[in-house]
Amino acid sequence: MAQGAVLGGKYRLEAVVGKGGMGSVWRARNLKLDAAVAVKLMHPSIVADEAALRSFHREAHACAMLRSPHILQVFDHDVDAATGCPYIVMELLDGEPLSSRLERVGLSLEQTEAVVRDVCRGLAVAHQHGVIHRDIKPENVFLVHNQDEELAKILDFGIAKAPAFALGPSTQTGAMMGTPFYMSPEQIRGSKQLDARSDLWSVAIIVYECVTGRRPFEADSLGALAVSICTEAIRPPSQWGRVPALLDDWFTHALDRDPGRRFQTAGELAQAFSLACAEATGAAGRSGSRRRSASPAEPTRPARATSAAAGVRGGDENATIARGELAEPQSAHAARASAAARGAPSRLVFAFVFLLVLGIIGFGLWRQNQPSERVVAGSSGRPAPAQVSEFPRFDQLGPWLPLAIVFIGSLGYNLFLRRRA
Repeated sequence: MAQGAVLGGKYRLEAVVGKGGMGSVWRARNLKLDAAVAVKLMHPSIVADEAALRSFHREAHACAMLRSPHILQVFDHDVDAATGCPYIVMELLDGEPLSSRLERVGLSLEQTEAVVRDVCRGLAVAHQHGVIHRDIKPENVFLVHNQDEELAKILDFGIAKAPAFALGPSTQTGAMMGTPFYMSPEQIRGSKQLDARSDLWSVAIIVYECVTGRRPFEADSLGALAVSICTEAIRPPSQWGRVPALLDDWFTHALDRDPGRRFQTAGELAQAFSLACAEATGAAGRSGSRRRSASPAEPTRPARATSAAAGVRGGDENATIARGELAEPQSAHAARASAAARGAPSRLVFAFVFLLVLGIIGFGLWRQNQPSERVVAGSSGRPAPAQVSEFPRFDQLGPWLPLAIVFIGSLGYNLFLRRRA
């Protein structure tokens, strides 16, 4: 197909906006409505492939049946009479895939929560109609600009499991369909008993990648990756240092290898994640509030240790408070800091005066200890000058000694009172 071609007599192709294994996506215009649309064309080289053609039709039927603002909407599906090329007419999206956003700037916890909520709303509609997506991944989640907000939409139902379509068998027994990094253990084993909980595993893998910047399972080969997904322990996200420890329990639940112990519905998964985020954010806020309001006059009590959800992990004081573990009250730190701040200037003044007095005393002693000339009888009987050094006696110190004793005594008494306070 070339730019300017018209499909079905009403869709004029304007520009390619994306390409994939099965074909290409064009920006097009509905000539009858003068409206911009997206048209997905199947590549001519695979039109004869029955499995590929069935997948193309499945995507069109699934999206057309599933009405949700969080699922890509399909307006039309047909085969161009002139070229014999199947096509799907869809809404034209303004935005970017989640995969691009993660590579470009990443997501905050609040933004991740919004994506999870939208994706789960779309999946809830699909699962209610018996449709299992089977390829939930960042590339198939599109972030759409919608005036002053952003919505997440699910794309590409090409390998969806949907028996209600009656389009024939989609896969053979034991066949593995999907993107391995995001597959559930049962999916990567090729189980025919796949259900909606497999999609929820994939959502949890996406969330892990959103909050940590990496996938929980990585390997150089498909076999090694399959072993890792099915057997290896999942590293708690908080150990990467960016995730509140209060979220670890959510991931433990969402990524349980036993489907029966996972979240059972998309709504349950999204609600639990929102609650976990709110709890983590609230704990961090309470910790910050304690740090700001603590004072010597208002001592606080050590926090009680809460459930095992917090775990025992290394981290800074803020993380310890946020997890609810026992920690020294923030007021104790504030009291010590305040006392130190008040005492620092007075100690400096005392030290300066003390050194000044010692200097004066030392200077006086030095002056009095200078050699002086005295007249003594020489060997010839004549008087002769001589240099004589004598260390001054206490009675020669004049007022310096009592002044030093009074000052040192007052300094010691002041320090004694401060220590008792």
